[in-house]
Amino acid sequence: MMTRTGFCWGILILALQMGAQGQTGTDSYLGKWIVKDALCSDCGRRVPSEKGAIIQFGYTEIRNPLAEDCTHDPGYGLLNEMSGTQVVMRYGKQWPQSVSRAIPKQAKVRYGFLTCGGTNLMQMLFLSDKHAFYFFEGGIAFDLQRVH
Repeated sequence: MMTRTGFCWGILILALQMGAQGQTGTDSYLGKWIVKDALCSDCGRRVPSEKGAIIQFGYTEIRNPLAEDCTHDPGYGLLNEMSGTQVVMRYGKQWPQSVSRAIPKQAKVRYGFLTCGGTNLMQMLFLSDKHAFYFFEGGIAFDLQRVH
């Protein structure tokens, strides 16, 4: 027969394990990401001034020199896993062709929004824990590479 204390300890251990599993997925996004390039369909010969900017994703904040920072309650829970083909078919019609071509069609990717206090903040596509795209205003997509 399980005691009330034993039951409570069991629930606590289960909750801690579930929390650790949830954070493992988030860990693959955390850290510093550098803007390698700015891609857009109508950029022409525009030299991207954003190139070299560092975006930092953390548990307690997101630092984004290209837009706004999130200093309270950043969220990564709206990133959905799907195949590269699915993400291009569902969402990629407005993206620059170079972005669509860079997405591995059979591989699993994560696409969706990072949030701040529950509000959509950044539209992201993580191809891996080292390569991502950040979809910005005006049809611009920033090609990101993880640096730390």
